[in-house]
Amino acid sequence: MSAGRVLLALSGWIALAATALTAGGAVRIVLTVAFLVLGPGAALTGLRRRLTPQVEPDAGEDRILTVVISLCLATLVSEAFYLGHCYTTVRAMSVLAGITTLAALCPGRRARGARGTRGARPAARAGAAE
Repeated sequence: MSAGRVLLALSGWIALAATALTAGGAVRIVLTVAFLVLGPGAALTGLRRRLTPQVEPDAGEDRILTVVISLCLATLVSEAFYLGHCYTTVRAMSVLAGITTLAALCPGRRARGARGTRGARPAARAGAAE
């Protein structure tokens, strides 16, 4: 696991901790807006790249998807809390930080024939059974 993925997983929790700072402070605003615009989308586009390694990544597409997915997730989470009449910044940021952490730390697919595959038959027995 790369240091970038770990930092991405921690970014939401850092932004959540920043909500305890002064309400109009520049540090709080920069950290929370940067996370809301980039965090969840970056984690999910990274997960998409790990799950579909045969697809050639396009940098422009990934950048656009990062922003769009982040803003869509922030909107959906906020709307759910608003409709439930229980919206708080801490709740919304906690859910987004959790989604980001799970997506950033989720491993990709194993290659075929990798160690630890279940149900694999030895080559000698495979020919004898047929």
